[in-house]
Amino acid sequence: MAEAPINIKLRCASWQQLASIYKRDLSRHAIFLKSGSPPPIGTPVRIDLTLPTDSMIVLTGTVSEHIPPGGLGGRGPGIDIRLNTIPQSALWLIETALASAQKQAAAAASSAASAAVSTGRESDSGAALGIPLGMEDGKDLASAEDELLKALGQELASLRRLNPFQVLGVGYEASDDDVRGAFGELARRYHPDRFTRYTSADLRGLAAEIFILIRDAYRKLGDEASRQKTLATIGARPAVK
Repeated sequence: MAEAPINIKLRCASWQQLASIYKRDLSRHAIFLKSGSPPPIGTPVRIDLTLPTDSMIVLTGTVSEHIPPGGLGGRGPGIDIRLNTIPQSALWLIETALASAQKQAAAAASSAASAAVSTGRESDSGAALGIPLGMEDGKDLASAEDELLKALGQELASLRRLNPFQVLGVGYEASDDDVRGAFGELARRYHPDRFTRYTSADLRGLAAEIFILIRDAYRKLGDEASRQKTLATIGARPAVK
């Protein structure tokens, strides 16, 4: 008899906590939870993960391992949950949020340091932000940016193999409104202005290339005449209704 699914609600109260979860768990497509009475291996699990911004991400998976006391780098006892495929949109939200928080923390640290100098006091930027000394969240956030860079590279390579309809994710029978709506959604996601916050020039460059592909696809599909011309070029036909 199949085990009943377990519903778990998790809230990340801080960006440091989210960065830690991302680095230690989500990056390996798993998540560890402390438990004194672990459910059987194979038990399905649903996790509602709330970010510090109050955005919620739904993750699903199964209990894959019982971690003994001291196991998993001293994190046990508990359970390790092997996650199903994490939606790209969820990873995007996490990585974007972490990168944004990194920028805000850097700006706040710079402001705090300037204030300390102007008043003749020395100040540690971590202490000024209320972050315990010795934490390596900067490395965690940099890791998140690296992961986003890889994801954008894969996305660009995939889009280059697609025709304009596939780039926008619309059918060959799409209307003006369908094309406009699809372009608007993708443009909001990949517009270069969204990536000015990142330190990586390579990341910003990849996003710009993706946006150019999306814009060019829209130009080829923006009206009925353009769509018919593109259909003839790629040798495709709309589905018969």
